[in-house]
Amino acid sequence: DAQLDFAASGLTVFMAGQALVGKLTFKFGGRSGVLTTFLPGEGVSIPGAGASGATLYAKILSADNYLTATISKVILSGGSLMYHDDTASLDAFASALGSSGVGVVPPGTYNVSAFPTFEAGATVRSDGAFVSVNGATAVAFSTLLPGYGFTVTTPSLPAGTGKADAVANANAFPVRIAQAGASGTHIIDAQGTDKALPADPVEFALDPGAQVYYATTVPSAWLWYGVV
Repeated sequence: DAQLDFAASGLTVFMAGQALVGKLTFKFGGRSGVLTTFLPGEGVSIPGAGASGATLYAKILSADNYLTATISKVILSGGSLMYHDDTASLDAFASALGSSGVGVVPPGTYNVSAFPTFEAGATVRSDGAFVSVNGATAVAFSTLLPGYGFTVTTPSLPAGTGKADAVANANAFPVRIAQAGASGTHIIDAQGTDKALPADPVEFALDPGAQVYYATTVPSAWLWYGVV
């Protein structure tokens, strides 16, 4: 169980507070009971609290369910919002399943910094479960599982926006792409026809030889699976 065994929260809520520089404690100035959704063992992210203003990823060591939480890493430079982050929990869950394990991801929306990758042969029950990359539009968890297709190499994200940075499906079979945070999705089919999609999908198919590029914003993350 991704929640019971690996401390994934399945929540996207965040709390405002005061990150004390050089301390392990994050203090909240909010309502009574606001910390009840942040439990020991769960992962969190605090934008702006890491080195040179980067996001700090940590684990909650203790929480008093009211105003303070103690985390596993020292806050270096500010940060005023603490988000749930299930990246490490889901990665550990996927690793534990390997190529033959059976597990369950309870209903919820799991906020991560990157999609987890599961091995072919793993079986996961995930009805009602979604994954959101850094708060982007949530993708159904089932689209990330090997049973949804077969594992292929996911190429690097486009280097930039525009047709010059299009990424082609170089496989001899179609692929299904799950993406987060994209804007201005275009597909160039195998005949060279460029089509702007009417809306930015969280998943779509790309035929062999077809290309995808982004006119406005490249995805913050994507994952490719082969389909037949």
